[in-house]
Amino acid sequence: MNPYLPFPAHTLVCTACKKEYRHDEAYRFRCSCGSPYGIKDHGVSSIKKIFNGSNFFERYWQLWGIPRDTPMIGIGEGDTPIRTFPFRDRWIKAKLEYLSPTGSYKDRGASVMVSMLMAAGVKEIIEDSSGNAGGAIAAYSSAANISCTIYCPDKASGAKLSFIRSCGAKLMPIEGARERAAERALEKAEEMVYGSHVWNPWFMTGVRSIAYEIAEQSDILPDEIIMPLGNGALLLGIYQGFKDLIEARIIDRMPALIGVQADEVAPIYEAWTGGTKTHKGSTIAEGIANAQPPRAKEIIEAIRDSRGQIISVSEEEIKSSWQEALRRGMLIEPTSAVVLAAEMKIAPQENRLHILTGSLLKTPDMRQQI
Repeated sequence: MNPYLPFPAHTLVCTACKKEYRHDEAYRFRCSCGSPYGIKDHGVSSIKKIFNGSNFFERYWQLWGIPRDTPMIGIGEGDTPIRTFPFRDRWIKAKLEYLSPTGSYKDRGASVMVSMLMAAGVKEIIEDSSGNAGGAIAAYSSAANISCTIYCPDKASGAKLSFIRSCGAKLMPIEGARERAAERALEKAEEMVYGSHVWNPWFMTGVRSIAYEIAEQSDILPDEIIMPLGNGALLLGIYQGFKDLIEARIIDRMPALIGVQADEVAPIYEAWTGGTKTHKGSTIAEGIANAQPPRAKEIIEAIRDSRGQIISVSEEEIKSSWQEALRRGMLIEPTSAVVLAAEMKIAPQENRLHILTGSLLKTPDMRQQI
C-alpha cells in the first residue's frame, strides 16, 4: 500500500504544477517538480453538521473523507480551551494549544499523519524538527509501534530533545541552522518514508481540527486569528479547516489570518513586504526559525485569500512579551510570545483570537536567556 495515500477516496495534488496522483500510483514524498502535495478529498460538500464524539476523529472524520473504521492513534489531543487574559493594557483571547498532550498543536497533525502511515503498514519513518514536531511525532509513533528517527539542530532546546528521546525515537543532531537538519532529512527521504510535519499533507489535515473547534467554541466566529508562522503547518491547517467549513456551509466566512515571524528569521515576511533580506541570525523563537519554508507560496496565498497579514517582531519584543505572559500564568515557550509581541504592534481588535502553542515545560532551559 502506498505510504502517503492509503485510501482511494483521496488524490494528492501538487501545490505548484497541480499534477494529481492517485492512491495506486507510485510516487515520492513530493511532486516530480519538487514541490509539496496537498490532499484532494471528495464528498465534503454533503456534510451538514459536525458529529458528537469522544475525540476529534469521531467528530470530524467525514470532513476528511477518512473511513470511519480507520484505527486512529490518539493520546488526548484536541478540545483545548479558549480563555481570556489581561495583557498590558489589553485583554487577550487565546486558544491554549500548549495544553495538548505533548505541549503543542502538533499533536493534532501527528495523530492523523501517524494513523495514516499505520493504515498503510509503515513500520519506520524519519522526520526533521527543532523540537515540538519531533516530540509529537515521536510520541505518536511510539503509540503506533512505528520506529522513528528525528533529524534536529544540535542547538535545539535540550529539554525538547530529552523529551524526544524519552518517547523512544532516535535523535540525529545536525550541526548548524535549522535548515541543515531539514536538508539531511530530505536526502534520507528519497529512500525512507518521510513522516514530515511540513511535507506530508496528512499532518495539516489533523491541524484543520483547530478551525473546526474554534467554530464550535465561538458564539461569534473570530474576525481575526493571529499565530506564530514558521513552516506554515499551523496557518495552512487552520486555513484549510475554515475552507472545509465554508464548503460544507457550516460557516459563511473566513477569519483574517495573521502570521507572525521573528525579525532574525523572517523569509515569508520579507516576501510579503517585497524585502530582500535573508536569514540574519538566530532567534529565541526557535520553533519558527525556518529560513527556507517549502510552502511559502501557499502560505502567502492563504493569507491574501483570508485578507490577513504578516507581522515581524524583534528579539526584545519577544522576550518582553514572554516575560509578561509568564507573569500572567500563560506557561508558553518563546515561539508563542511572538503572537503577544505582534498584538502590541497593531490596533486593538475585540474579536481577535490568539493561538498559544508550545509549553514552557519543554523549554525551561531558555529561562536563562531573559
